[in-house]
Amino acid sequence: TATDRGDVISNANPAQIFSNGTGGSQLLIISGGNGYIFNLSTNTLTQITDADFPANVVMGGFLDGYFLALAYNTRSVQFSASFNGTNWAAADIFQKSQTSDNVRALIIDRRLAYLLGSKTTEVWGDTGDTNVTFAPLQDVIQHGIGSPFSAVPINNTIAWIGEDEHGAGQAWTIQGYTPTRFSTHALEAQWRTYGSLRSAYAHGYQEDGHTFYQVTFPEKATWVYDFATGMWHQRARLNKGALEPHLARCHAFAFDKHLVGSRVDGKIYEQSISYLDDDGDPIRWVRRAPHLGEGGRVIIDKLRLHCQTGIGLTTGQGSDPQVMLRTSIDGGKTWGDELWEDVGEIGDYQKKVEWNRLGQAEADKWGLEIAGSDAVDDVLTGVTLDVR
Repeated sequence: TATDRGDVISNANPAQIFSNGTGGSQLLIISGGNGYIFNLSTNTLTQITDADFPANVVMGGFLDGYFLALAYNTRSVQFSASFNGTNWAAADIFQKSQTSDNVRALIIDRRLAYLLGSKTTEVWGDTGDTNVTFAPLQDVIQHGIGSPFSAVPINNTIAWIGEDEHGAGQAWTIQGYTPTRFSTHALEAQWRTYGSLRSAYAHGYQEDGHTFYQVTFPEKATWVYDFATGMWHQRARLNKGALEPHLARCHAFAFDKHLVGSRVDGKIYEQSISYLDDDGDPIRWVRRAPHLGEGGRVIIDKLRLHCQTGIGLTTGQGSDPQVMLRTSIDGGKTWGDELWEDVGEIGDYQKKVEWNRLGQAEADKWGLEIAGSDAVDDVLTGVTLDVR
């Protein structure tokens, strides 16, 4: 059951919520350029009215007892009184001082404050000195951020879509204090077709031992990196037959559930790989393979899909689950007809999923795509080809 605790002003930026734990029993909420404090002891929400609280604040954080606030288009971060988000002083600031670019994003990870600018990043920490509370801890990292809300603390590091004086559009993590690129050239080429990446947003989560970094480029696509496999994949929402970016706008793990906020209507959904539909709508999965190999012309006599069979439901859609194959002979520029095969009604575990007489093509131009949308637990393990 949800309880209305009050309203906050909103804008196009994501809202953020931070806790100062039992030491303060407060939540700092950053939304619509304003700051709010929710008192967990009294269940009351109030806007921060302290004259020294920064105007047009865009991001926040919590570090060693202090709430942090970053205002738009500045180089400084302001911090609250210890465990008191209603009390702010104009002198309680620290400023990106080793370089001249403004701070675009503020991320807290492992008791460190990362100040990501348009060209560089500085790392600050608590000194323990009451006179100089925060200070830079390391040399400047020569990579900044292009998409401010793409920065996420994840997998004992942070991840973000970068920008520096040489260019933009790469995904980075930090190993120690060394930036490590984890996007690929092919993926970066795809991102470049999206135009400006400034509005991208991201979140991270872990499920079944896989830690994911999920970044969405509005109106374009959602891409997800799996730290366990080191591979990227795309996620989408099927809307009236068309694929569009994934529904999740934000994420929280609470009540032993992965909860995501909808980018469409503000609903909160539970997300799980155990769910086989998208709130009643089908989920369309697609697996596309690289080209067959090098060499000359080949004839494809048979393709066998190795998958879990006999997974049909007792009634309705999915009682006779299907998978689709289509092939390309020009390196994926165009695709042939959709060829459908069933993967076995419930209990038909000996079912063979095969396609015969798939034609001929140059080996380095022939490709395949397999897809499905029935609400069943599809498990693919590979394909076998008979070629000559």
